[in-house]
Amino acid sequence: MNFITVQYSIFLTFPSVLFHALVSYQTNILLASPWQSFVQNYTVTKINQPFGVQIMRGVGCNVLVCLAVWMATAAEDIVSKVFAIYFPIMLFVAIGFEHSVRRMKL
Repeated sequence: MNFITVQYSIFLTFPSVLFHALVSYQTNILLASPWQSFVQNYTVTKINQPFGVQIMRGVGCNVLVCLAVWMATAAEDIVSKVFAIYFPIMLFVAIGFEHSVRRMKL
């Protein structure tokens, strides 16, 4: 994966995030009781984390995502590729690591 691919991914994800935000705003879906409190609590929790903690969570996520890509590249059949991708990504989600593209959507 090179720098161009990473930038391409981020710049294509950001417009979709803006579109989802616009749709959510226009439909007032986030004003409903369970969603509004979740978004407020999540935002306050993420803003109040120390900078070093966020960096280390990003590094941990990057290690696991790179491991998933590396293992999927080494796998030869589709089932092996799916399992190679699934477990490292499941692990970073379960641990609570931060992924910049995923966090952009939250």
